[in-house]
Amino acid sequence: MQQQVDLLQFERNLIVKDVAVAKKKLLETNYFDLINGFETLLLVDKDNKNLGYENKSFDDFLSLYTFDKELSKEILAVISLFESKLKTSLAYHFCETFCCEPLDTLEYLSKHNYEDPSNAYGPNHPAYRDYHQNRFILFKTSYGRRQNLNYVEYMKNIKPYIGRYTKPPFWVVIKSFNMGDLLSMIRLMKSTVIKEVLKDFNLTPANTDLFINSIEIIKDLRNTCAHFELINRFRSSGSYSINNDLITKLELNTLSAQTSQGSRRNNQYRIRLFDALKVLALFNDIKPIRKVVVRYYDRNVSIRKKYLVLPLLDRMGEPSIIKWKKLGDYS
Repeated sequence: MQQQVDLLQFERNLIVKDVAVAKKKLLETNYFDLINGFETLLLVDKDNKNLGYENKSFDDFLSLYTFDKELSKEILAVISLFESKLKTSLAYHFCETFCCEPLDTLEYLSKHNYEDPSNAYGPNHPAYRDYHQNRFILFKTSYGRRQNLNYVEYMKNIKPYIGRYTKPPFWVVIKSFNMGDLLSMIRLMKSTVIKEVLKDFNLTPANTDLFINSIEIIKDLRNTCAHFELINRFRSSGSYSINNDLITKLELNTLSAQTSQGSRRNNQYRIRLFDALKVLALFNDIKPIRKVVVRYYDRNVSIRKKYLVLPLLDRMGEPSIIKWKKLGDYS
């Protein structure tokens, strides 16, 4: 630990006011998250670490790190509201169509109640594999030690709230779904069901692809927060195309995705945090998120630390605090 402090203090010229505090924080926090994750914002020359941090302090790193954790917490809280509403809508409208009677309680396990995606997706698409290779969790029958249980029977042993039912209703089982499972289900839903789900989010069947793409983006955002990654560095995965209607509607600034060999993927894009929050704002009030950013900006400007917040805003996808203050104000 002393070597890390010495490197920062004597080789990188970082101001360390309290060595004991610095050691404690470095012991408690992943070095990449606390130092490497922010160093390009504070280095004199981000391409030359040897030039170090001129007039920057260890407290600056702590400040940025604390901000990131607070922002991540608020984003995850808003996404949780969206996820809860999505689960409720899916369960309600699916059961309204296919699980009307007690004898139909487990009809959510029947593949014939889902849409064969062959006409919409090619064999390499996740939806095609979910359906034809039974990768969707409700189609699998290989859970448990002997790998002979379906998802519901397996989850009865894992989740007490499911195990209390002989035939668990779908509105109970869906509580155990993650965002990936919800996405898989939406891609396979019958048009009559998805139409009603879209209504709950003020959308129409013409917006189905936009809705699915929004969930893909929100899923990436959620995973970044849930896995304790630095949210200010967020980029969507680049494994899917950003919907053109979504780009136009929200004026998204897209980044060309790169393959592992460094060449561009055709029709594949990535977006940064600011634009991902625009997508989230289509479905939920993001004022608590916006407040975290604006408050941090104002506080640092008031103590003459613009050098902290200006590069931070730029990294997150929008250098203008005015636009951050208007984020999510859709008419």
